[in-house]
Amino acid sequence: MNSKAGTTSVLRKIVLRERPTNFLDAREFLKCLYQAMKSEMKGYSYRQFAEDLGFGHTNYLHLIVTGQRPISIKAASRMVESMELRAVDRDYFKTLVEYSRAREAHKREEFFGKLVKLKRTALPATLDRDMLEYLSEWHHAVIREMVLLPDFNADPAWISAKLHPFISLEQAEQSLELLKKIGYVELDEVSGRYIIKETNLWTGPFVLSMAVTRYHQKMIEISLDSLTRVPEEQRDYSAATIAISEVDFLDIKTRLQAFGREILEKSAECKNPDRICQVNMQLFTLTKQ
Repeated sequence: MNSKAGTTSVLRKIVLRERPTNFLDAREFLKCLYQAMKSEMKGYSYRQFAEDLGFGHTNYLHLIVTGQRPISIKAASRMVESMELRAVDRDYFKTLVEYSRAREAHKREEFFGKLVKLKRTALPATLDRDMLEYLSEWHHAVIREMVLLPDFNADPAWISAKLHPFISLEQAEQSLELLKKIGYVELDEVSGRYIIKETNLWTGPFVLSMAVTRYHQKMIEISLDSLTRVPEEQRDYSAATIAISEVDFLDIKTRLQAFGREILEKSAECKNPDRICQVNMQLFTLTKQ
């Protein structure tokens, strides 16, 4: 029989190795801890797991990990104390629970934004932090594409005035510095103009997943605003609610992905760009399967 002191000691070592900041789902983090504990300690059970996390000898953690019960804020506080989470890990786990419990879109957006900031703090690699920053704010990718415009001017005032929605001079300046830092643009010494660098930068799958999610959130927010901000002749919106099979769903998803690649190819072939546009394509279910 494993002693309580012995199991909690092993659990805390595993927590230091896995870390909640490596997850976007609190349940997945707990599931990972449990599986690691079972590998480390023969006969380890969900009841022991619950006791180690401060809930007594119950099946409470089994219900949480299997999705049969939500994690309450009070329970999350008890878990972080039992796991001895500190600083960023502590705040991240509690925010992750709040994110999972939020139902309103604006609250989920608020908590996800906090998760991104905490994750950026926890990342050890400079490239990972920079890539998370690049995809976390909509205007970084836009300014990179603006470099292709014949009249591009690196003056933050020009960039700020050209963009809508508006960004500050400081944001424009910081964005250009970030693009140079990660190697997406560079100053050509001969022409005195900035040029785009086709740099392939790789980051961890979790960082990429979080960054892309944040990017889409921001672009959908901009898209919503453009419905009333951008003149009708300068935008195109269409939507349809349809009843289809799983085969149809996968076929449409494949077609959208192919069309997205066609759009990128067309952009790459354009020799005289005069504007920067955003193309969003969305397909999602509205009923539970």
